[in-house]
Amino acid sequence: VVGMAATATDAVKVILKERPDAVFLDIQMPGYNGFDVLDQVRNHTAHIVFTTAHRDFAIQAIKKGAFDYLLKPVDEDDLRECVGRLRKKLAANQTDYSVPVQVSMKDGVVFIDPKEIIKLQASGSYTDIFFDNNTRITASKVLKEFESLLDPKLFYRCHNSFLVNLSKIKKLLSQDGYFIEFKDGSKAEVSKKNKDELLIKMRSFPSK
Repeated sequence: VVGMAATATDAVKVILKERPDAVFLDIQMPGYNGFDVLDQVRNHTAHIVFTTAHRDFAIQAIKKGAFDYLLKPVDEDDLRECVGRLRKKLAANQTDYSVPVQVSMKDGVVFIDPKEIIKLQASGSYTDIFFDNNTRITASKVLKEFESLLDPKLFYRCHNSFLVNLSKIKKLLSQDGYFIEFKDGSKAEVSKKNKDELLIKMRSFPSK
């Protein structure tokens, strides 16, 4: 268990901070409801298990892509069966973020240590990757592909065009828009809708 929350607002904050593999989510709670929470975090968690005393939300939960739907009071056997299926599903989908990332180039293949990346920038159907040593390479993958390969606890998609290494961020600037300034002095744009989420992630990010 990486976090708990008593309200919908707190639930969103915990999920965005921890990016858990699974969330056991009530539907009716203080603030807005569990479906509203799901709409805000669906890109930041793998599986949602709704836990509720109300049977009449089951169809809506299925349409929202819920992994399971447990009725309160939760039956111990139902919970055990749900967790067992979750573990099997997660084990099958697990990505090892400790290994180097393989990047295809025109003249061969490069193996990259993600910790050396400052930012990745979309460039049409290619991606420019910027490193600590002031070098850059262009990879023949779109940015979204790299988003699935890199550890989401270290890298954040702050803009349609930028995926950034959180450990390299020095400042968040507000100058005719929002921008990240990195430790090497370079910058990346931050979309307005992602600014608050970025601040939440940076507050919880371990200091180096």
